[in-house]
Amino acid sequence: MLRARPLVIMALSLLAGIFIARAPCARQEVLILLIALILPAVAAVLFIPGCPLIEGGRPAVLSSFINIRKAVRRIGPGLMVSAFFLIGFTRCQALLDHQLRVAQKLTEGQQIIAEGRIYALEPREKGIRALLGQVKISARDHEKEWELGKIYVDDLAETIDQRGTRPQLGDRIRLSALYSPGQAAPNEGGFDERAYEYSRQIYGHFKKASHPVVLAEGAGHPYWHLRQLLESLRSGLAGVFDRNLPAEEAGLLSAMALGARSSLDAEVRDLFTRSGLSHILAISGLHVFLMASLLLGLLRSLRLNLPLAALISGMGIIFYGMMTGNAVSTQRAVWMYLLVLLGKCLGEAYDSLSALALAALVILIPNPMAIGDPGFQLSFAAILGMQLVARPMQERYRSDCKEKFKARQHQLFRMSQRQLPWNRGRDRVSGSYQPNLTQRILGQIILALGIQLAVLPLLAFCYSEIAVYVIFLNLLLLPFLGLVLASGLLGGFLGLAAELGFLKAPADLCLGVSHCLLYFFEWSSDLSLRLPGARMITGKPPIWLILVYYGSLFYLLYGRERRGAVHPGQRRAKGQIKKRRIQGRISAGVALALLLSPPILWSASLPYLAGAEFTMLDVGQGDGLYFCDGRGGHYMIDGGSTSLDQLGKRRILPFLKARGIRQIRYWFVSHTDLDHISGLEEALKEGYSIQNLVFSANMPYVDEGRNPAYERLTALAKRNGCRVLLWDQGDQLCIEGGGEKKEILLVRCLGPGRDHLARGANENSLILSITMPGLSAFCAGDIGTQQEETLLRKGMFFGDKREGNLSLYKASHHGSKGANSREILQRLRPDLIWISAGIRNRYGHPGKETLERMKEIGCPIDRTMYQGQMTLRRKGSDWKYQVRFP
Repeated sequence: MLRARPLVIMALSLLAGIFIARAPCARQEVLILLIALILPAVAAVLFIPGCPLIEGGRPAVLSSFINIRKAVRRIGPGLMVSAFFLIGFTRCQALLDHQLRVAQKLTEGQQIIAEGRIYALEPREKGIRALLGQVKISARDHEKEWELGKIYVDDLAETIDQRGTRPQLGDRIRLSALYSPGQAAPNEGGFDERAYEYSRQIYGHFKKASHPVVLAEGAGHPYWHLRQLLESLRSGLAGVFDRNLPAEEAGLLSAMALGARSSLDAEVRDLFTRSGLSHILAISGLHVFLMASLLLGLLRSLRLNLPLAALISGMGIIFYGMMTGNAVSTQRAVWMYLLVLLGKCLGEAYDSLSALALAALVILIPNPMAIGDPGFQLSFAAILGMQLVARPMQERYRSDCKEKFKARQHQLFRMSQRQLPWNRGRDRVSGSYQPNLTQRILGQIILALGIQLAVLPLLAFCYSEIAVYVIFLNLLLLPFLGLVLASGLLGGFLGLAAELGFLKAPADLCLGVSHCLLYFFEWSSDLSLRLPGARMITGKPPIWLILVYYGSLFYLLYGRERRGAVHPGQRRAKGQIKKRRIQGRISAGVALALLLSPPILWSASLPYLAGAEFTMLDVGQGDGLYFCDGRGGHYMIDGGSTSLDQLGKRRILPFLKARGIRQIRYWFVSHTDLDHISGLEEALKEGYSIQNLVFSANMPYVDEGRNPAYERLTALAKRNGCRVLLWDQGDQLCIEGGGEKKEILLVRCLGPGRDHLARGANENSLILSITMPGLSAFCAGDIGTQQEETLLRKGMFFGDKREGNLSLYKASHHGSKGANSREILQRLRPDLIWISAGIRNRYGHPGKETLERMKEIGCPIDRTMYQGQMTLRRKGSDWKYQVRFP
């Protein structure tokens, strides 16, 4: 199989080199070891006496041209493997070294003078976001410039010089800006912007760009002039969509047909992502092959010969890829389609695996870091899954149908030809097998199931959850995708012509068809999410489990295919055929169960495998704490932010889903300010399972009983079947476990009491002490010094510090100077202080006075603005401190 596909061997060798370069090991030693193994092998083949390539004691390669060909045939594959391995290894190492150099030379907020060429422009709410390539930078005017690569300019002005020139693709500009690296994932499960940009060879952002100057216009170069024309065409088509369709459908059609996702509504994007249809929004093989097939069919219908039609179709699809942004999935699809056209013109068979390998070589040799792009992984995994998993499954089903058909033939031999079931149609074809409608539908379901089985681990790894009904959604909606794209683009072109005064009615008709179909897409996606069990939280599977899954999948597909094979000339009796069919169905069910059981069992047991821990999440300017009792109980305290939008969707829920946590047993709400509840509110709207929502007993009565945030949360909780609890001073939650009923978790309410009702929400914050074996924690929301004095007076603490216990203090009110008094710090004497606050927040948290009081205690002080997520996890009888994302 591989010997007949040299492109596949090259791609696998290149991937091996990239993986070894990215592995945490000494790369120089690996390279030396590789060369030490290759050179002796080559010498052994060429010069060792007795080798088939030796003639008369001399190397065959020196004897004749025929022997040279013989030697090349012998050592060629080995040299090819080594060459592409070294290409992948050295290219990836060079890029990794460049990343390290950028991280060492550039720091957050550093003033940079840069010069680069505009590669892409994306309109934003404030100005334009530009992608600069071929960037050369210097920290000061007199410093020597050095090559950076590509970088984003987040807020480029719409006019970039005194003449009011608008930026265009290909323009070379010079500007001064502040450098900012991409943000690393702040919490587990979060989006790692820095790694994603590195996979595209983008090395950060320029902010507050000033004094932009155009050094050279891009229109003078044919390539950039073509790019500008294509960008103008895309803008014109997007404008037609905006003027003739509702905002949601216009943005959706622009994303599906033009790759312009900036105008896509956030709720629509989230809807398609959660329903498993995000691949419809990305310009991938599905879009490219549909558009190219329509174009080629149109050209052939105009009676153009095949080479000319293929040439025009190929150029058209290349331009389409350039217009839509040339994402990784688009590049892969374009290269594979070009090979399809080449095979048709040459009359040669098309091999999808070789085409896929060529696309991988073309993408990875210039940029080996693209291997870390989720778009690259899912796009290539889908094609591999179709060819290596889905197609064999479909072919086995068809072969079973053929066997069933042949088994029926001998029962009908006495009927006349006209009476036979397959001869009752108008075609009167002789008794050859033709699948009926049911078999065709089942065949497509099996094909979709095979693709889904292939990408399932990667979906779980990237998103920590999967859409259960995505197979049926694909079967329902994908047949209409070609009509959506064709009618949308045709309507867009006719709409451009309608602006000139003609073809208005046909444009409205085409766009009306697209509008109806897009509304059907949205309605179907929303309906699928309303069905029970629409989303299954899987957690982020480890690499070893993914390898076990794929190994089991390929063994079940290919390791058992020879069993039960019939030798030529051998026939089975009717009973044997029926018995084999039943055995095959049982075997298929058992095989599928064996395949899915490891990830299902791992995912189901994941919430119970987590040990006891206490984690402060990085939520910007806000609060969010998670803790686990080590017996399957998961708890949260607060979850909100005023500096981050969509905190629940982007940080809190991804963290919980990456851990495989499907339910929070108790969610404690210190008070109802936005910086403590915004993420919780999003979680409730998403329908995330929360058993109990706990407020202080005074929270319904703050601000003279006018607390809309509390009413909103309780209404959402009741809608989701979540019980609302009001805790008074002295209430507690005690969890026992183990054979001796030992206390594994104790959560006590230290205040406020019903007899101390204050006016504001901060003053009525729920004050909690959390005690686990070996750990005591104090969390008091946003209380001030007055509430702290009340606690000191009443002695409402978790008791004296036990021998060997770790004491944790979560700074009240984000480290405000109006809280965290010296008296309470002296009383608690914590071993560790955590402060949750956003970087450069407008409140000045944490206050300088507070930090000075904390330093007097002499314990470590960590802040989410610098450390990100912070975790205390129990290992045996000890608690280990871990900064997950430094």
